[in-house]
Amino acid sequence: SARSKGGRMRDELLAACALLLVVAQAAVPNRVIRSTGHHNDDKCVCVWGGHGGGGHGGRPPWESEEMLEGRLDGQEARLDKVQAKLDALQAKADDKLVKAQGLMKKFKTVEARVHHLEGSECAIDEFECGGIGHMCVHEMHMCDGTPDCYNEADEDPHNCVNLMPAGAVFEGHIHNEDHCTRRQPHKLRTVVTSVTTKSYFPSVPKVKVSVLLYYNSDHEERVDTLNGHGTWDYAHHRLLVHALEADGLGLYCKFDGVNEDSCHAHIFNENTHKDCMSFTMHRLDHH
Repeated sequence: SARSKGGRMRDELLAACALLLVVAQAAVPNRVIRSTGHHNDDKCVCVWGGHGGGGHGGRPPWESEEMLEGRLDGQEARLDKVQAKLDALQAKADDKLVKAQGLMKKFKTVEARVHHLEGSECAIDEFECGGIGHMCVHEMHMCDGTPDCYNEADEDPHNCVNLMPAGAVFEGHIHNEDHCTRRQPHKLRTVVTSVTTKSYFPSVPKVKVSVLLYYNSDHEERVDTLNGHGTWDYAHHRLLVHALEADGLGLYCKFDGVNEDSCHAHIFNENTHKDCMSFTMHRLDHH
């Protein structure tokens, strides 16, 4: 009959509403969901309580996911702003660090020049340990694995670095008057071709070099290459090249202990040990 048919529809609707209650309650546990409790109603009224608003005007469960996504988007935006501020602070810190390192390098350069002008109390073949004791050790004891200075400065990694390893290329332009070389070069380039360190004599690495002399002859620029050998001097941070020709002229280039990309070069007479010309050489290789 029509009455029994309508009752079945109502029962099916109530069953569906009850299933909806179970599913919705599982999805949103902090929501309060109930039916009207009127058996004569053909409608199931779900009331959404909690923080999202109550009564019949509450939000359905699928909108709560949208709210959660919105909150997550908001948190990500805040995190992006915080990260941007941190990046800006890091950039400022890096900039200040670079400036501080530059100032420290300038200070050490001036300090090295003052030390050079004041001179050392040690002999020419000795290393000054530094500090207040003015202790000196022979250059042959430098970087041999055994500390001889009271402060172990002779084994300090900063002092035990060869600044002219194999492959190093330095070049300098000569503007001073030349009273000692026969070619009178206007440019000189030094290329380190090999470095050999003996395990039983580590304090004196053996170095082989090629010295390129650029000079003018008959209105043309010429280049002569002289091959020679020498040593790296840890005690004085310098490359020493023995006489390249019969004229007895050698070359040494001394670093100031701060700037590793330039050295003060001197051409000297190996017989008299006197300098006859000086200039600055700059690194061309990528150290």
